[in-house]
Amino acid sequence: MSASTEQIPVATFIDDIDKYMVKEGSAEAALEKLQAFYSACKAIEQRMSQRKKRLQAKVPDIESTYNALLQMQQRPGLNPPGNT
Repeated sequence: MSASTEQIPVATFIDDIDKYMVKEGSAEAALEKLQAFYSACKAIEQRMSQRKKRLQAKVPDIESTYNALLQMQQRPGLNPPGNT
């Protein structure tokens, strides 16, 4: 699943523990379900953190390129490709 289409799971609030436990059947089943949910959330968090670091590493290069383009626009007689 790509980062742009990745779905963040929705957490459900457990307001009545007794009802929740009856629905899940056993403490082991409930813990297993909650642990799987937690693991999925942590995996998404890790992927998003790694993506953030990769994008932040690109910022200086993007800023440098942007500044170079601004300087090119300010020079008379020089038009970047695509400008007529």
